[in-house]
Amino acid sequence: MNIDVGFLKTKGGGSMATNPAGKGTKTIGINMKLDMAKELERRAASMQLSTGAYCKIILGEWLSSGRKLQLKES
Repeated sequence: MNIDVGFLKTKGGGSMATNPAGKGTKTIGINMKLDMAKELERRAASMQLSTGAYCKIILGEWLSSGRKLQLKES
């Protein structure tokens, strides 16, 4: 699995994701509960990865496993 994560510095000192892979890729933004986001950031940092690269890896592993997600109404 190739991971290519690029960033472009903005005037305000922040960063904006670029599309380093070019055609055939899509950027997806996900809103989630703060505790889940913090846990993903913690796990990514422990592996010295960006959060985006970590999420890309774990989602790729899950998709390639062929396992189905079972959703239930609560």
